[in-house]
Amino acid sequence: MISLNLDAKEVKDWIEKSTNKTARKLAMTVIAEQGRKALQDQAEKISTTGQLHASITSRVRENEIELWALGYAEIALEEGRKPGKMPPPQALKRWAKLKLGDERLAFAVARAIEKKGTRKHRTGRPKQLTMAIKELAKFVDKEAVKILKQYE
Repeated sequence: MISLNLDAKEVKDWIEKSTNKTARKLAMTVIAEQGRKALQDQAEKISTTGQLHASITSRVRENEIELWALGYAEIALEEGRKPGKMPPPQALKRWAKLKLGDERLAFAVARAIEKKGTRKHRTGRPKQLTMAIKELAKFVDKEAVKILKQYE
């Protein structure tokens, strides 16, 4: 699960205080969908295979919004992989086939990551999870507040 922490006090307070369960569910569903879309937009920028993008889903549970993705999503979107441990070459086969034209190069790519880390880790940017959170916060501040006011 990916953890997104938004500073959207007005929305959070409204959701927690709302007695209109339909309105609360609608508002949270809209925010969850926008969060999913923001993450998918960022994943699309780094994905060759499309697996990360396709794995991102959202779910609303009572007063919580959950966003799910492949286990490596937070590393891939935010920090990149540090050197030191080789990623499983099997996981890189499809990427090597699409990007380099030969899946047999997956082992060499895995060894390079083990030695140097990923480009994102070496350069320290862009922090795409942070960017998705900022995009979602802007949406919540502008659009979600409008939706909530319809139910006051």
